[in-house]
Amino acid sequence: MNSWKDLAIDGKFCISRKLSYQSAKERICIRVLNRGHNRSRLEKLPFVAWEDLAIVFFFDTGGAEEIPITAEDLERWELDLYELYRNALVQSRRIHPPLFATMREVLGIPENEWEEEIPLYVLTCRKPFYGSAVMFYPGMMAYLSERIGGDLYVIPCSVHELILVRRQKIDDPEGLHTIIRRVNREELLWGDVLSDSLYEYLEKEDVLRRADSCENG
Repeated sequence: MNSWKDLAIDGKFCISRKLSYQSAKERICIRVLNRGHNRSRLEKLPFVAWEDLAIVFFFDTGGAEEIPITAEDLERWELDLYELYRNALVQSRRIHPPLFATMREVLGIPENEWEEEIPLYVLTCRKPFYGSAVMFYPGMMAYLSERIGGDLYVIPCSVHELILVRRQKIDDPEGLHTIIRRVNREELLWGDVLSDSLYEYLEKEDVLRRADSCENG
């Protein structure tokens, strides 16, 4: 194969026509999209639904090109969705390892010049594209909860990154919800919007979910 474009048939990528699942599986990763914003696209893609999001799958070529895994691929490979998802979680963490840092570290501000009433943390992957998928890596939220200390709110900045904050530091979660909606409408491109929802991780229950105050928002 001279190029990943060789996987295209009639102008459309269909990886299962060129590669067996055993040949492709080590490069299949996850990506997270807003389910409501991508209804037509999701008609042709296998996905795992979670709250208002969809976890989809793609073949990572190691370069700029990424090939979506379609329902046709699953049928040709005779593969069920659970096995695709289980494998993709493992490969995603290997190919796109998580990046976790304080907001100060991300902004590159010296510690002696930084004042912060409520510590904020950024979660993404080392390749800074579609890093929001990192929150679904097995054990990731439990590890971060232990490291930060307690239950967390998860703010969906975009499809590329998340902001984490200790739940007990926030007196008005609905205020966070309002900020999320405003940023989505005024500052982000439509394709970069992950969600209008605020999420939370509960340490004792080991549960990541949409925050109660936002379920009807």
